[in-house]
Amino acid sequence: MSKKITENFEVVIRRDVETGRTVYESWFLDGEPHHPNMPAHREYDPTSGRMTEAVWYSWGKPHRTNGPASQSWDPETGMLTREVYFYHGVAHRSGELPQHWAKSPKTGVVTREEYRVHDQLHRIEGPSVIQRDERTGKATRLEWHKDGYLHREGDEAALTRTDPSTGVVIEEEYWKMGQRHRMNGPARLERDPKTGKVMQQEFYVEGKLNCPASGEPLPGP
Repeated sequence: MSKKITENFEVVIRRDVETGRTVYESWFLDGEPHHPNMPAHREYDPTSGRMTEAVWYSWGKPHRTNGPASQSWDPETGMLTREVYFYHGVAHRSGELPQHWAKSPKTGVVTREEYRVHDQLHRIEGPSVIQRDERTGKATRLEWHKDGYLHREGDEAALTRTDPSTGVVIEEEYWKMGQRHRMNGPARLERDPKTGKVMQQEFYVEGKLNCPASGEPLPGP
């Protein structure tokens, strides 16, 4: 004979005073946000009635094994605008896929991507942070990380910023495992967004600011 297990959930529901629509719904078990089969927390737009946010929780921690643990939608169009992946409260997604992404509801352009593994920004095949202009879709900021540290192999910049109008790379930074570092050139450069002319450059080796001419560390205060 099978035994039935009874779980007593507490459900908190809030409604809009004017429309009477549900705008907030949260499920709790033993005082913790929790539901095994659906989002434990949901929010709705009072005018359209569309769901604007859904978060899956397991015993108080955002968690989902077969999809994003948090999703957001534009209240006017219903467009999915954000997804975030969590595993037992840890920001994590494997397989070289974004753990967090956000989309502009105006243009549909994915404006931000973040790649995290076990709570650390990390990616092998490309940048772990990508920021794009919502109009053009062109990347305006790229960051490479390894195990949570700014890092890029070879003589390549680990952080770049690009002017969305001119396409000029206005900033470059070279990092090795969380330290600014470059042996054969400046580890940080700034350029004029119109002309591309280098306006400022700094030389670092293993995180220490060096004299460009001698390569020796700058004297301390």
